[in-house]
This record gives sequence, structure tokens and C-alpha cells, in this order.
Amino acid sequence: MSSPGFEERQEREFRAWIASEVGLSLDELESLDFDLDAQVGNDGVTYGHVVTFGDGADPELLAKISGLQDGRWVAIGFPPDEPEPDYDQG
Repeated sequence: MSSPGFEERQEREFRAWIASEVGLSLDELESLDFDLDAQVGNDGVTYGHVVTFGDGADPELLAKISGLQDGRWVAIGFPPDEPEPDYDQG
């Protein structure tokens, strides 16, 4: 069983990874309302993740995000501790 401190540290590290992927500081990311969803193809394989920002997001912060689509979402990869799928499986 893990301790609350350990879980909080893991959650903070995960949010720091998201911030790094989208090009924001952790404080900037935490000031925004966002959702993280798996990007799953028709074949059921997870190809990465999508971060979607809420309607009230600060436009100045959103402008810092490279690759932002429709002013609301950006595709990112996999967290460091999550293995990428093996596409060579036959």
C-alpha cells in the first residue's frame, strides 16, 4: 500500500511531465483547466495522449503551446514510466 505523500509526489511528477510536453511551467499548467485522454486508434492501440484545455483558459498561456489544435488541444506522447506500444507485434 502506498502512502498519500508518495501518491501526491507521483501525481505532481506526472503533471510536471505534462507541463514539459506542452511547453509550460508546472505553475502555468496548474492554473489551467485541462483533461488528459488516451489517443486510441481504430485498432485499439494507444498512440499517445491528448491534453484538452477548458473554455476559460488564458489565451496568453495557450499561445505558448506549440502544436495547439483548434485553440484547445494538443497531442503528446507517453509518460516516462509508461511503455510505448510494440507496433511490430504480428
